[in-house]
Amino acid sequence: MKKFTLVFAATAVFTATPLAFADSAAEASATLLKMLDSARNNDVVALYDWLPESYRNDVSAVMKDFAKKIDADVYNAVRETVVAIAEVGIAKPEFVAKAKFNDSMPDAETVAFVSSALKNLAEKLTLETLAENDVAEILAHDGVAEILKRAEVRIPEIKITAAKTNDDGTVTISIDVAGNVKNGASNKLLNFQFDNEGENERNVVYRNIGGSWLPAEFAEKWKLGVADFHKTIADGGLEIDDETKEEIIGLAAALKLFLTNAARSRNQNQMEQNLMLAFLRLSMFANMYKSENLNVDMEIKMKSDGE
Repeated sequence: MKKFTLVFAATAVFTATPLAFADSAAEASATLLKMLDSARNNDVVALYDWLPESYRNDVSAVMKDFAKKIDADVYNAVRETVVAIAEVGIAKPEFVAKAKFNDSMPDAETVAFVSSALKNLAEKLTLETLAENDVAEILAHDGVAEILKRAEVRIPEIKITAAKTNDDGTVTISIDVAGNVKNGASNKLLNFQFDNEGENERNVVYRNIGGSWLPAEFAEKWKLGVADFHKTIADGGLEIDDETKEEIIGLAAALKLFLTNAARSRNQNQMEQNLMLAFLRLSMFANMYKSENLNVDMEIKMKSDGE
């Protein structure tokens, strides 16, 4: 009886193992195709749900740390500036659409549509909202959905030519990328294009993490990225001294003034002039900040060389 049981168990194991390997390869392949489809349809909620629970917890922890450490006055000043930018597009969509800053500006309807959604989203993203850690709710917010309606993700056609389960439980998927994608619709505000670079045929290793199949390279970069962020927070990476805080808040006030004037402009030239003044003010701040950091770096290097 024991001998029969042992033989039966061994037979079951050797029979089930190829099936399990085949199932893993099939699951990983189906996940790849499903995620590509979600990306093409701008379904960020599905993409977020695809992440394993531990990764979603990482996102919540990052948001919570950010909300806890960032200076509230600085964050609110930046958020209010984003609202002011959106209000220009809401008030003067026809002027923005004809602006000479970009050769491929969207039409006035798209500008108004997305500007309203952006304002709606910016008003939602308070520090209190970020601290609540409900990322899924934020991604499902009307502002995100409305913006994504006017975005287009263009990904080359990808065909799976083979998939096999490796001894360590990972799955190697062989894919054939069918060239580059063609330019999409001109009325889209945001265009994300992923062109094929290098060989058309390539192998991608997938790893099962918490029930979700992820590219092994993505999983490794995720782990390193989360660790780097928490280290940056621990090292005071979000701390701002009083002088810098005053400069940022002053910059935000100046930008809001120019943007408010742009929203009240009576003609195209007035709006473009005010937007240009806002851009120049921002450029001056960026150059000053870059120069200060360069001086600090040089000072540190000189001290180091002297030692």
